[in-house]
Amino acid sequence: MSDQGDLLEQMRRSLGDKEDVYEDAQTESKMLMQGLKDLDRDPNMKANRAFMEWLAEEGVYVQTESTWGRAPHPLVISSTTEDDGETCGRGLLARESLSEGELMMTIPLDLCLTRAGAQEIFGQEVIPDNMDEYIAISLLLMTEKLKGASSRWKPYFDVLPDAAEVYPSYIWADEELELLRGSPVYAASKSLRNKLEREYEEVKTRILDRYPAKFPNAEKYSKELFLWTFVMLFSRAARLSLKIGGEELALVPYADLMNHNPYSRTYIDAQRSGMPLISRTEEVAVYSDRPYKQFEQVFISYGEKGNADLLLLYGFALERNPFNSVEISVGLSREDPMYEQKKGYLDRSGRGLASVRFPLQGNRYPSELVDFLRLLLVEPEDLGMQPLQTTDFNEPISPSLERRVLQTLGSICESYLEQYATTVEQDEALIMDKGMFATLSRQARMAIKLRASEKKILQATIAASKEELLKLPSVQAGSGDKVVPAGRTFDTMREKANVVDAVNTRDMTAWVELKGQKQIRGEGKSDESAAERRRRRRKDSRR
Repeated sequence: MSDQGDLLEQMRRSLGDKEDVYEDAQTESKMLMQGLKDLDRDPNMKANRAFMEWLAEEGVYVQTESTWGRAPHPLVISSTTEDDGETCGRGLLARESLSEGELMMTIPLDLCLTRAGAQEIFGQEVIPDNMDEYIAISLLLMTEKLKGASSRWKPYFDVLPDAAEVYPSYIWADEELELLRGSPVYAASKSLRNKLEREYEEVKTRILDRYPAKFPNAEKYSKELFLWTFVMLFSRAARLSLKIGGEELALVPYADLMNHNPYSRTYIDAQRSGMPLISRTEEVAVYSDRPYKQFEQVFISYGEKGNADLLLLYGFALERNPFNSVEISVGLSREDPMYEQKKGYLDRSGRGLASVRFPLQGNRYPSELVDFLRLLLVEPEDLGMQPLQTTDFNEPISPSLERRVLQTLGSICESYLEQYATTVEQDEALIMDKGMFATLSRQARMAIKLRASEKKILQATIAASKEELLKLPSVQAGSGDKVVPAGRTFDTMREKANVVDAVNTRDMTAWVELKGQKQIRGEGKSDESAAERRRRRRKDSRR
């Protein structure tokens, strides 16, 4: 008797001869059996099953039942997962409950795609040791992908997403990139896309065309295929830092199906297989960082990455991300009267004249940014008799300079906020309106999450700089007060008697050049402050 017949007979015995109940059960049974048949025809499920069979053939322990002295494999593939209110594609779930520190999987190193693997296939002449690992693995990926069914990694490729499923911001259409206008990710996305296009032309000229025997049908190595390999590498490759021969970049089949959570402490890395300290054989291992319940999604960490990195390289942004940051770029202006002296100082320190980028996180800003702004804003009056070349900018120099540094930091953040087309209040209103938010495109949702997180950091930095200003000893303008010598601490400054507010006769942000934005200068500025302009825009948007 068929499975469906067995099921119906059991129902008949349990339900008796009540035809109406039996007919309902028969209808439900047919629907259930049809659903199972549809599930079996699901291409994602079939690809998952073929992939797991391939892993077993390649020596990966994925048994679903206990074997002698070994528990079943603790994970299962889910074709669709969800996190932070967004679908995440494939992911791994706990088959049963997991303990903290439990070994979840081991993958043989020779199953991973690495530069060393590319060298074995193409030879050292084509893939020298100094070739960029991303380029080397990209060539391997393209070649194996083009082999189709004859590739060793065919079942692995069948569970990988296409570029559009990941959709990092550097492959967004130009009109989609406009959603990021004002964010540093806007320029970074365009820059990375242009770089990859240049890299493709280099690879085509210097490798594909040069070694036709190794890369037959070079025309099939298209720009689209090259771009797909980098989408996979940027979003999935792991840095094996514990490898015996030194760290190595690798695509690790199966382990790379695990999705990111910023609070996870699980990482993909190498370890010795067999007996520790004795075995020279290596494998990739993944351990659980905490207990997991049955069918709970198991996460790894891609590293301490803010939304900017996540959207640029992985195609998503998180509403709550403890590693969010905004990079600001500042540099020395040629209009600075002390330009030559400061240029010499920077040259001797190895920084040169290029703009320097600094990350802002929450209400925290790096001390290196303060040190750099001290140099950019210092004036002869701040230094007194101290030569600039011997000045230590890691220490406060004068109350007046410290005040200008903090005011400039706030003005820089105001300038960055001015670049966005919307306010943080408008972005947060969209996020809070769940119904409206869900109707937006995925790109729009990700862009709004990114913009809101960046604007909140900029606003928090402005508030923090104002708070620090209140802690400074005030400086009496126009008095004959002596200048505090270079290198003095705030304790010394606070002993000074002058406690009235300082009045600057010129804009404190002169001589600071902002990369990618107009220079902040006092001349010709509107009387309306940046904050007032934002408030006016919010008021206009409500009309």
